[in-house]
Amino acid sequence: MRRVTKLAAAVSTTAVLALTATACGESSTESAGKKDMGVGLAFDVGGRDDHSFNEAAARGVDKAEKELGVKSKEMTAGN
Repeated sequence: MRRVTKLAAAVSTTAVLALTATACGESSTESAGKKDMGVGLAFDVGGRDDHSFNEAAARGVDKAEKELGVKSKEMTAGN
């Protein structure tokens, strides 16, 4: 039981240090709007309109294109 506690403490400490290090960085909100954003989406054999997760992901990409102006590229796996 003591080993698990030490492991949990080590993981927690590492997470806190990582979050602290990233919080101290410079803000990049000014340059984020100037870059072209892109997203790639790969569908499995079900295709884009599979009435499941592929379709949900495609809707999310479509929404990002409209609202955020991202460019997308879609690919479908072949058999």
